[in-house]
Amino acid sequence: MLTGAGTAFCSGMDVTQFGGERPHKEELLASSVACFEAIARFPKPLVAYVNGPAIAGGFAIALLCDIRVAALEARMGFPELGRHIPPSYAAARAALPDALARELCLTGRLLSAGEARELGVVSDIGGPGAALGMAAQIASAPPSATREVKRRILLDGERSWLPLLAEEMAALQAALLG
Repeated sequence: MLTGAGTAFCSGMDVTQFGGERPHKEELLASSVACFEAIARFPKPLVAYVNGPAIAGGFAIALLCDIRVAALEARMGFPELGRHIPPSYAAARAALPDALARELCLTGRLLSAGEARELGVVSDIGGPGAALGMAAQIASAPPSATREVKRRILLDGERSWLPLLAEEMAALQAALLG
């Protein structure tokens, strides 16, 4: 299970930290790319408990998880579009129907937990126990069957959104490092 510390799931990259010398910028970017890659290719089922705001890259992280459960106070979306930063369409396509992925990436609209549940962005709304219950349900299945399902999820990603994610990371690097 993946969740945030405190009252936020993740609000994305702190752009105020993206200053200074080029080596610092490269390190920050490399750690961000590694985080996205690790989550996108995680070999076991990953449940996100969206315990608060999941904004920009934080929303992308939640979308790269296999299942999402949201706290009632969670909100999520890609508002970075207004800051001239294209959101992760690949992460949106990993979890959402095409029309919804396009809408959220093109508008920057934020979703409440209730709206996210209605649209299928999250599976459930509840406390941490709801997410732990989902993870326990997955863990109670036969491991060989679960491994095979996850293998197929990753195989589908390799054929659809994972190449786009790699392209997006390269474009982000070019944009931020110039």
